[in-house]
Amino acid sequence: MSAQSQISAERERVRLTAIALFMAIVQIAMLGALYSQTAPHPPLAVPPFAIAPMLSASIALCLVLGWLAAQGDKGAVKLIALPVILLALVSYGPQKYLDPAFPQIWIAVVPMQVATVALALMSYRPTARKSAEVASATA
Repeated sequence: MSAQSQISAERERVRLTAIALFMAIVQIAMLGALYSQTAPHPPLAVPPFAIAPMLSASIALCLVLGWLAAQGDKGAVKLIALPVILLALVSYGPQKYLDPAFPQIWIAVVPMQVATVALALMSYRPTARKSAEVASATA
């Protein structure tokens, strides 16, 4: 591995770790708002589950994702990123634009959506080697 590709891989690990930690921190703050009933806070439950256990699972997955990203385990990152993304979209997806509380919660919703898209792009984009293999296979 060249020095340039090592630097690039390290930057990717740092970025993925930062995204995962950001997502965990926002959800920890929302869980705290829920427990303290500080407005605006998430509802206690939405069909088909209560919010606190869902946020707790999401926070745990974000922390695991951050640790795996820091270790450079791309396969595990791909595996864990999907549930992280899906759980984030439950709380911060595009449906939040229709929420009456959106003027108060946009400051959490919009950055979480950006982080979710960034996580998806970084986790599932083809690597340069894979792209070269596909290109040579189709030529």
